[in-house]
Amino acid sequence: VTLDISPRRDGTEFSDMSGNPAYNAAVSLVSDGIMDAKDEHGTLWFDPDEGVSREEYVKTVMRALGAPELSSKSCGFSDSADINDDCSGYVYAARRLGIVSGYTTDCGTCFRPNEMITGAEAALIISRITGAECDADAAWDDGAIDAVSRAGIVSDYELFAAQPLTRAQMAQLIYNTRSLYNV
Repeated sequence: VTLDISPRRDGTEFSDMSGNPAYNAAVSLVSDGIMDAKDEHGTLWFDPDEGVSREEYVKTVMRALGAPELSSKSCGFSDSADINDDCSGYVYAARRLGIVSGYTTDCGTCFRPNEMITGAEAALIISRITGAECDADAAWDDGAIDAVSRAGIVSDYELFAAQPLTRAQMAQLIYNTRSLYNV
């Protein structure tokens, strides 16, 4: 198997992704306006190893898949006030669609928007969107990663259940989902 990691024809090139397997995925998502990159004096930086917050992941996935941003100041989570305005409509839409459900705490159901999303949480969201079935006998985190792996979206070794998802992993996960499901 060989990977083509050459720049896309639109000229987008990242200074910090040379040889990164997620290069084309990142270029595609930035070129399509789904993810962002930093432009410092004409040099583009993707920050591939940077972690991704839960709210940023949901916003990016929902935008990538063409889901509408619903207008709402409250997403129905007890920590809705902590969700950035540019993400809240996407989080609200994801909740209404059953894509995210939050965590039950003493304070109610929380979304934890500013926490880094883990590989397992990211996989669970993709499995809910695509209908990739999780093994009912597996722990939710292993089951979610296995489901997206069996669906051909990722190899099971690409995501580590408890580890924070990186921007490069997010780009590849979303790019693969869009490619496999023609979104």
